[in-house]
Amino acid sequence: MTKSAKGNSLVNVGGYRFSLKKNRPKGPKQRWRCSSHHKKVSQYIVIRRGRQMLNIKGYLYGLQYNTGPKRIWRCTSHYYKGCLASVHTYNDDIILRRHEHTH
Repeated sequence: MTKSAKGNSLVNVGGYRFSLKKNRPKGPKQRWRCSSHHKKVSQYIVIRRGRQMLNIKGYLYGLQYNTGPKRIWRCTSHYYKGCLASVHTYNDDIILRRHEHTH
């Protein structure tokens, strides 16, 4: 077991790196997360009227749903191009990407 630059516990298994999941339950069990699946939000931007947007690989997402640490972002081309792409984040970690962009 090693430590990351931020002091998090890391373990290498079969060439893959895993980090100890935060907010884990108390007790003997520990949950580890593959580092290749742990993606941070690319970039937040704020446009006119203070609206927060998310920029991932050149696609813009507008905040659709916000409840505490969980947010759902929808592609800004949703209404005029019918794009169904969306991103779910939890504490600024991307936890789910839904649908491909249709434009």
